[in-house]
Amino acid sequence: MKTGKKILAGVICVAVIAGGGTGGILFYRSRQAEKHKVDVYAVSSLADGYWGDDLTMDGTVVAGDVQNVILGNDQMIEKVLVKEGDHVTAGTPLIQYDQTAAALDAAQKKTALAVAEDNVRQQEKELERIKKLKPLEEAPAEPDYPDYPDDPDVPDDPDAPDTPVSTLAEVSALTQAAAGSGSAEDPYQFSCTGATVVKQAVLEQLKNTGGCAVFVVYDTAGNSLYAWLVKGSDLSAAVLSDWTLGSQVTVTEDGGVQIHGGGSWYGTIQVGGDLTYDPISEPHTTTPAVTTDAGTHTQTETDTTPAEPETSTEPQAAPTAVIRPMAAIVPLASTASSDADNYAYTRAQLKQKAAEQEIQIQSAKIEQKKAQLEYDSAAEKQSSGQEVAKIDGTVTKVAESAESLEKNEPYLVVQGSGGVLIQGTVSEMNLKKLTVGSTIQVNSWESGESVSAEVTEVGTTPTSDSGQNYGENPNNSMYPFQAAVTEESSLSIGDGISISISSMEESNHFYIPMSYVRQENGQYYVMKKSKSGTLEKQVIQTGKIINGGYSIEVISGISEDDRICFPYGKYVTEGAKTKDSNEIAY
Repeated sequence: MKTGKKILAGVICVAVIAGGGTGGILFYRSRQAEKHKVDVYAVSSLADGYWGDDLTMDGTVVAGDVQNVILGNDQMIEKVLVKEGDHVTAGTPLIQYDQTAAALDAAQKKTALAVAEDNVRQQEKELERIKKLKPLEEAPAEPDYPDYPDDPDVPDDPDAPDTPVSTLAEVSALTQAAAGSGSAEDPYQFSCTGATVVKQAVLEQLKNTGGCAVFVVYDTAGNSLYAWLVKGSDLSAAVLSDWTLGSQVTVTEDGGVQIHGGGSWYGTIQVGGDLTYDPISEPHTTTPAVTTDAGTHTQTETDTTPAEPETSTEPQAAPTAVIRPMAAIVPLASTASSDADNYAYTRAQLKQKAAEQEIQIQSAKIEQKKAQLEYDSAAEKQSSGQEVAKIDGTVTKVAESAESLEKNEPYLVVQGSGGVLIQGTVSEMNLKKLTVGSTIQVNSWESGESVSAEVTEVGTTPTSDSGQNYGENPNNSMYPFQAAVTEESSLSIGDGISISISSMEESNHFYIPMSYVRQENGQYYVMKKSKSGTLEKQVIQTGKIINGGYSIEVISGISEDDRICFPYGKYVTEGAKTKDSNEIAY
């Protein structure tokens, strides 16, 4: 009996111990589950608004009643219209500029812009060509052909001289054209040499039909030298005859051309750059000149009537012709196929080439923007021709000559009645953000005062001052601007100031930290607290990214009433339990 009791007691003890162990395990698991709940935060506590990208720059307070007229390097005075002591009102002409240099500068800037635009087009075409190439992985397998006896040897043809494609000794019929329909938009195109003769019958046909033809002259290596554009509408008063294309043209060592001697020509000569054709574009006329190069293109008026030979022994002025850049004449000597590179690159290499070409395009577009700004500035100078008074006041200074002035010293000064102006500079990349009438915010470094000002003038010529605003690209050109203070202030002349401009693009959407958003398969998502209190993946529609990549715009998918968690960590999984928290961990 005693032995039985002992055994029973042992069994009971084991049972008690086993029961206590189960309870401990459950308690432990409960504590661990509570410990590993994921903190979720209210979206409203993370969200931020957006009111546009602010632009900040430095500036100076200057006398608002003074107008300083500082001559640009390319400005030449034709006549001063006022003298010291004269009282003037806003709008009174002060100086008349010589427009010869301005017109030439505008023509050069327009040429540079055309070249920059064409470069963008060419870079974009190259990208399209790369995208159409087929990767090496898709190359067809070579068939296993049976062996055939070798063909008998055939003697080689004698070497032919390097000549342009379809070179014509004589253009006797428009049906010989390599391309084109004869319209102004799609002219006949001929590949020629300088010795090619355009027959009178061809010119008469163009004259009678109003057709259009382009004669592209190549050298023996197939390089395009220049092109003659002939419009039938321009031949109405011309006396027509056989025409040798290169009889009055000499190609210089630097790639330019010189038109010389007496004789006949019947069109517009285009030189330098890539061969293109714009049927709408008309050449500008300036002082007659006959020499040009790839960098500077002088444009002059032409007469399609052949010049009669002069018998006088006196030196004769060289004849003139319209000379402009070759601006869509396709080089006819080029026969390369876009498929030539097919199967030459792997898929990864083609992807890399496309990425590199994208960079080339962006660079070309930046150069185009620069050229556009420079041309707009030159065109404005050409159209204005005058410096006018911007304020009411008295002329207090007129310099004796431009040569007597120091750098940035005003040639003419108009003194007004008082007030202050805000003066600063803006980079070319931000020039469009600052327009006349824009409101800027001015903060004084000395007093801390903050006032509003209205932009009254934005310069079109880059300043010679090399100073840059904080964070600006040092390679950007800087343009001066002025603004008038629109409220009472204690700003003093010479005060240093900071200037801020806001685009005020208020958005109805909200922004959350980028760190709370993940991306998968091209979609953005957050880890959101579900109605059951567990984590679930929620796809969101996003917009712009701001603040240097710190914040992202949420368009739909979640509201500010939802709760989300920091979407990284061992326990951040769908179905995990959550715990509300007000402590935001950015």
